[in-house]
Amino acid sequence: ALDGHPGFFSATLPKRVLPPLFNRYTGATNAYGSHVDQAVRYLPQAGSGAQRMRTDISCTLFLSDPADYDGGELVIETTFGEQRVKLAAGDLVVYPGTSVHRVEPVTRGARLASFFWIESLVRSEAQ
Repeated sequence: ALDGHPGFFSATLPKRVLPPLFNRYTGATNAYGSHVDQAVRYLPQAGSGAQRMRTDISCTLFLSDPADYDGGELVIETTFGEQRVKLAAGDLVVYPGTSVHRVEPVTRGARLASFFWIESLVRSEAQ
């Protein structure tokens, strides 16, 4: 679906996309502190020798309806200040993999999301 979305393609210029991972924030595991994603990850491959991939762009796909949980905002630190993101189920946010970001505590319900990384055809944000 992402390959056919013109906005996604123009925003990311994807070369490779790492398979998605999933998270669920609720109860005792209700937040994730400030961090920067790893610069390099390994593509899962059959056989020997995993292939390395740059993580130029981070993506978060929201899977829960925002009315189903309180808190849980994805907070991305940018040069324009903190951007607080809490989108509808099925909506995706893309941001530089070098951005410091966190997930605020979920105080009611459960926040489900998928996250993954993109190696862009263009290595630098400035380009």
